[in-house]
Amino acid sequence: MDLPFRRGRSRLQHPHHRSTFRFGARGAPPAPSEIGALSYLAPAALWALPLAALPALIHLLSRARRKFLEFPAVEELADVVESNARASRLREKLLLLLRTALIAAVVLLAARPYRGSEAGRRLAIIALDTSASMTHREATGRSSWEKAIAAADALLRRTDRRQPVALLAFDSTGARRVGLPSEEPEPPLASLRRLEPLPRPGLPRPLSALRKAAADWGAEAGAQAIDLVVISDFRGETWRTPPPAHDAHPANQIRVIALPVARRDGANRGITALRAARIGPERVQVDYAVRQWGAGHPIELNIELEGELIRRLELPADTTNSGRLEIETPSGGHLRASIEADGLALDDQRHAYIAPWRPLSIWVAGEGGDDTSDAWAARILDPEEVGPLSRIPPSELAPERWVEPPDLLVLADVESLPREVVDEIALRVRGGAGLLTILGPRTDLRAFHSSGLAMLCGAEAVDLLDGDAPLLVERLDPSHPILAIFSPEELDALEQVPIRRALSIAVDPGSSARTLIGLAGGGPLLTTRDVGRGRVALLATALDMNWGEWPAHAPVVALLHQCALHLSGRAAAAESVDLGAPLASPLGPPGVTEALLHFPDGDSARVAAGGVRLPPDLLRNPGPHHWWIGVERADFAANVSARVGDLGWTDPASLHTVEGHAAIQLLRPDQARTEGLRPPGLALEPFLVALLALLLLSEAWIRRPGR
Repeated sequence: MDLPFRRGRSRLQHPHHRSTFRFGARGAPPAPSEIGALSYLAPAALWALPLAALPALIHLLSRARRKFLEFPAVEELADVVESNARASRLREKLLLLLRTALIAAVVLLAARPYRGSEAGRRLAIIALDTSASMTHREATGRSSWEKAIAAADALLRRTDRRQPVALLAFDSTGARRVGLPSEEPEPPLASLRRLEPLPRPGLPRPLSALRKAAADWGAEAGAQAIDLVVISDFRGETWRTPPPAHDAHPANQIRVIALPVARRDGANRGITALRAARIGPERVQVDYAVRQWGAGHPIELNIELEGELIRRLELPADTTNSGRLEIETPSGGHLRASIEADGLALDDQRHAYIAPWRPLSIWVAGEGGDDTSDAWAARILDPEEVGPLSRIPPSELAPERWVEPPDLLVLADVESLPREVVDEIALRVRGGAGLLTILGPRTDLRAFHSSGLAMLCGAEAVDLLDGDAPLLVERLDPSHPILAIFSPEELDALEQVPIRRALSIAVDPGSSARTLIGLAGGGPLLTTRDVGRGRVALLATALDMNWGEWPAHAPVVALLHQCALHLSGRAAAAESVDLGAPLASPLGPPGVTEALLHFPDGDSARVAAGGVRLPPDLLRNPGPHHWWIGVERADFAANVSARVGDLGWTDPASLHTVEGHAAIQLLRPDQARTEGLRPPGLALEPFLVALLALLLLSEAWIRRPGR
């Protein structure tokens, strides 16, 4: 049956279907959302808003009652009085409005208003470290776990009511969910108080694994962005350097609350020292110390190089153990020491870095001969042990020869040098080269002082020490990197080496020169000082057999090798630090005490390192690079701590590796009490500050004299 063609109002109407399939259809309206509404991070401050009525109340109470006075009827004067009264009333009303607005703006500024964006729903996840290290407690004070609970509690209480919050607990075994996302602070708080730190064996967990667990939970909850807050002391097995990764959610943010690590007391000390120093092209010396573990059973010390186990040492319990071992590695890399007890990996670690070997370029300048200081220096600094070596006469040290300067210049008993040559040497030293000056019988002391070489070395030669009895070493500074690798037995052997003659030298107090070896009854024998980016050493005795037997003794050979490595900047004797201790780094000139860390999201953090400054441009490109203390590699690796700014708290700069597009924000524990969690939005504090300034200027303009 054919249906008639209907026209006009009798025609079949399908407006919804027609608008759905045609181009340009609006479709279904978006679901209503309150994310774009005005909200406050500190709504309790709004209770002070009635104070804005205080100026009006004072104005009403201070108004004087109208009084009628007898006055001569002067019409002109009456017109002037009426005009002034009208202007005065307008001025008072304007001041009243401005003062009311000022108080209201101050209250709103304290309430921290912001207007949320329509970018999507954000899920806030608080991740707490529940590893055993969080139970460590200071001698007086709370444990790291109690501080973490207080920080999380403060965050939850300051969090916006419309912000969904979830909890993650993580340790060396991974991350686990605690409860369900909630928009009320009470459920997360209840789940928070049920958590306890427990020791669990397992592999180190990278930050990327924790972030992936948070991203998976956010995807299941339908969140378009995640605000992950990590609260940890960042000790031990929980963290390691994460591999470079790309964040699936560019809007994600990682905020880190680094708790000050509780210093251990009593017998539970753990690994107290790890030092790695290169002593040859393929030889690296490693010193370790494990103090009073107090576990009641033996422990095992594992030493790994670039993740590969190279030594496993079994140490007795309840004692202080220290030792030295040698490993062979021309390439170097990341050295890690950890301990185990009964097969359980404990969260005590130390880290160091071994710089790869690079041959030195050495020039030895002297008068020539077979038994002279320059000949013995060339034999001791063997090219196979240290690097390519060239013996050159002093006359060839002209400025035009310095096209390719050496890493180390040795002036071995040189008679004299022109002033312009010494100036060129000083210029190269300030640029990073090393200088070893050896005084001897051929040295012209007048030329040594007049040419400026004495000023460059930071000491002046006074007289010749010569007698029937040999001179002996009396004072040693084992804390200096040159002597730090020597064992007590080797230092004793160095003290017994006889010296027939030496020059008495006096150190300039203003030169910051440091005495490493001193003579019994005499002055310094070996001094060093930093000059710009380079280093200078002065040896006050010759290396030929007429002045002593130094060249024939093994400790002297090792001493000169370490001098060459130190002066050229090749000695990578960087001691690792425990969390809670500041970094100690030889990088940078004296007086530089902090570095500026730049992150791709625009944030920056100022890091101070043990009173010795790092060059500000050292860490300009964090990216996938790595940085360790005292070496040439830029890597934020795990368990290296630094003191941030002048705030007096310790922050693991190692953890803040920027992975992909994730932004990492540094927070102090006390900031958790004021920051809170909030969905993405536009903070209105800058606008309120501008409004406040405008109101103050307006009031000052109205109240100015003459108005």
